[in-house]
Amino acid sequence: DAGKVSNLTRMEKKSPTGKRNGPYEHFDRVEIRQSNPKDALELVGKRLELIRDIAPKSKRVAILANPLHPGEKAERKASLSAAEPLGLELLYTEFDAAQGFEAALDKVRKQRCDGMVVFPDAGMLARAAQIAEFALKERLLCVSGWAEFAQAGCIASYGPNLSEGYRRLAHYADRILKGAHPAS
Repeated sequence: DAGKVSNLTRMEKKSPTGKRNGPYEHFDRVEIRQSNPKDALELVGKRLELIRDIAPKSKRVAILANPLHPGEKAERKASLSAAEPLGLELLYTEFDAAQGFEAALDKVRKQRCDGMVVFPDAGMLARAAQIAEFALKERLLCVSGWAEFAQAGCIASYGPNLSEGYRRLAHYADRILKGAHPAS
């Protein structure tokens, strides 16, 4: 019976001070401050590693991507580079308006994968609940780059928390509008 994991404590490491410091301490809320696009591409490999860590016998992983997203080609290339040393076969599935989202999910279903990585973008985020429901129904480990996917029901995310980023952005905008210097 598939269900949500309610506690990842056994996967965490504890430091001598009792603080969590394992790779899964904030499974759906890992925050990465990205200084350049290359940093974001390194996270693609971490998402594949996450699938491999959760299910070491995983061999085939579907990639669900929007080919119209500007960073898609670079993410695809980074995924292929990261998959090889992990012994993972990636099966790339494009979603676009002409093909239809259901058709893309049907293609993933037919590929009989062990897991699925969803390249994060606004179009995918709008379908996060549908993606999570599909992954649960098909018993796929589903990982993406934004916490909102894990909050919708995917097994995990590894990347920035958009809600926290927007909250911080509002805080800084408020300070600047009240007269603070932008660099401070």
